[in-house]
Parts: sequence; C-alpha cells; structure tokens
Amino acid sequence: MESADVYGPMQPFVLVVEDDADLATILCDSLRHAGYRATHCQDAAQAVIQAQNLRMGAILLDIRLPHFGSGIDVYHCLRGNPHIDRGLPILFMTGLPPEQAVPLIPADPRVRLLIKPLHFDHITKHLHDLCGETLLSKDVVPPNEVRLS
Repeated sequence: MESADVYGPMQPFVLVVEDDADLATILCDSLRHAGYRATHCQDAAQAVIQAQNLRMGAILLDIRLPHFGSGIDVYHCLRGNPHIDRGLPILFMTGLPPEQAVPLIPADPRVRLLIKPLHFDHITKHLHDLCGETLLSKDVVPPNEVRLS
C-alpha cells in the first residue's frame, strides 16, 4: 500500500524486473519495508514500457527473462532512449555462475551485478551507494538481513 504520507508524490520507483512472481513479490515487499517505493514487471517489454512511463530511480533487472528479450536487451534499450536518464542505476540479478554472468554485464559505473540467491542487505547497500537516500521515504524501517532465493 502506498500513501502520500509515506511516499512523496514525486518519490521515484525502484522497478523490479523478475519473471519469478514469488521472488518479485518478496523483493518489492522487502523494498517497501525498507522505505523504497517499488513496483514490478515480468518481462523485457514491460520493463521498457514502465521505465518510459514511471519515474524510475533504479531498476533491479534479471538477466534472463521470458519473451521479448533479456535484461541486457532492456539495458541497451534504456541507455539508447533519449527520454530516460542514462545515469539510471541498474542492478542486474542472475542465477548464472559469476564466470558466465560477469562478461555479459556492460562496463558502466551505474551498473552492479548481484548473484542469486540474493541477500537483501547487498541490494540496499548498492541502492544506497548509487542513489544515496533519494529513493527512501521519510519513515524508513531498517530491514533485518533477509536471504532471498
């Protein structure tokens, strides 16, 4: 539930792009509990549409997605779109082994790679490193470490 009292009307979203509906729900719920405004979608096409239509502050982006392209395709589409901030932070998520995933990730200072199973404290650390406190609501509840699989 989003309230104007908790989230300012202009507070940007963290978009979670994950085809595993249960993991997407856990991530969004955990982000909201930590003070972030979060929403999610399940494929590359939806990710591009939402990034164009919502005020995004960061994206958690699975590398392997069903239908219409991969997370890497989403990255290139967003970086090539003049209407989307090229500095938009992107945290790639993957179940691939690091030796397979690392070569796929663009060399971009606004990009990070997270290997599944995810640790929520790693997500929030990277969001804070890339965005500071600009994405947090006024009423932040510090999360306990949560292991997301």
